[in-house]
Amino acid sequence: MSGVVSPATAVAACIGDCAFEPTHSTPCWRPAPCPCCSAAAAAGKRWSLSDFDIGRPLGRGKFGNVYLARVKSHQQFIVALKVLQKAQLMKAGVEHQLRREIEIQSHLRHRNVLRMYGYFYDEKRVYIILEFAPRGELYKELTKRGRFSERRAATVRG
Repeated sequence: MSGVVSPATAVAACIGDCAFEPTHSTPCWRPAPCPCCSAAAAAGKRWSLSDFDIGRPLGRGKFGNVYLARVKSHQQFIVALKVLQKAQLMKAGVEHQLRREIEIQSHLRHRNVLRMYGYFYDEKRVYIILEFAPRGELYKELTKRGRFSERRAATVRG
């Protein structure tokens, strides 16, 4: 095998069994068909927070926040950067769920599911690079309306 590591293996190393200390030297990114991620993969590059211009917050969650971000090397490429606090993930004992989320999202390819372009980590946080949805969450729209008509449900697009 030529140094290829599955997302689950890389995430397990990123998160660790009981801690978030990296246990390997394999880059924590996944090649994807977006211009910035493909270029990074070809160059054998590891992502870091310094590769992004962080913008406004898009949402908050129990374990962290999601921010609008621009990839510095490709100024036109906008992503959603999910920033998760390792300490909170460990305190709640959900490291395995993060591993699974990344494993599943790394294989998903559907027009109605946001893409995960990659991920990286530092001492305190795990960062997940996601496709940005400029029109927001479908769930919020559904909650606001109560329900979609059959016609609306059939034509909903990302």
